[in-house]
Amino acid sequence: MDKLNSVYGYRITNNKIILANFFNICDNIHMEKANFASRFRYLRKEIGYSMRQMAGCLDVGKTIIGQWESGKKEPNLVNLIAIAEFFDVSIDWLVGRENSVGSNL
Repeated sequence: MDKLNSVYGYRITNNKIILANFFNICDNIHMEKANFASRFRYLRKEIGYSMRQMAGCLDVGKTIIGQWESGKKEPNLVNLIAIAEFFDVSIDWLVGRENSVGSNL
């Protein structure tokens, strides 16, 4: 839990910068068509986490992270909520239903 709290603090501190960079990049690739896989992969890489580190934070296997990022599988509702909370984004944004990041809180 201490590791998650330190990660969580880092994430909140840098969230606006991460997402600002994300939208600047995505303007060139029509982010309105982005899906969960691309948004999740970008956010994980932006904070510098390996698949193994991200899996540890979300209490899932590294293989699952790879499957989510490749679009082979999608997270269940419990995992989707955990991901949205971890990155402080709305579930609607995370799954591509809206382009405004918003907070899930």
